[in-house]
Amino acid sequence: MKKHIVLFVCLLILPCLTACTDSNDVDQTTGVRLYDLDGKPVRLSCAPGRMLIVNFWASWCQPCKKEIAHLLELQDELRELGFDIVGILLDSYQREHLKDEVAGLNITYPVYIGDVVTVVAKTDVPTVPATMIVDSSGGIIKKLVGYHSKEELRTAIWTMAHDSKASSAAP
Repeated sequence: MKKHIVLFVCLLILPCLTACTDSNDVDQTTGVRLYDLDGKPVRLSCAPGRMLIVNFWASWCQPCKKEIAHLLELQDELRELGFDIVGILLDSYQREHLKDEVAGLNITYPVYIGDVVTVVAKTDVPTVPATMIVDSSGGIIKKLVGYHSKEELRTAIWTMAHDSKASSAAP
């Protein structure tokens, strides 16, 4: 059912998409063009020695909003583990609506806008919410597809953090 909803949404907004202009705008981690809430092109990047949690969501998705609340509750803990959080909003609404949505959810981490059709094609993320854990070199090390509770998120991220530290300490 969820796959059908995502496919329907993709087909619904496909005619509304504009042509992309510059291949240099493509984010190397996700393979898609990302824009800030003002429409300026952006790229994901990890600060040296830090990892990134990329959360894909949509304003119409109630499980997404619950997962965002979990990420906000975990944000300080995740920061201490060496993670930064970025949201990728997959909506076809006007930017002003999206800015209001982000403000209404009290999101304190950066949120960028991505094209749902391209995200599905390039990241193999078939539905929202979805979360990718990206290592400090920009490689995707874990995908969590669908809604995850606060404890499930904490466990998955904690495991990746400790696996990453163990592998970087190995000779």
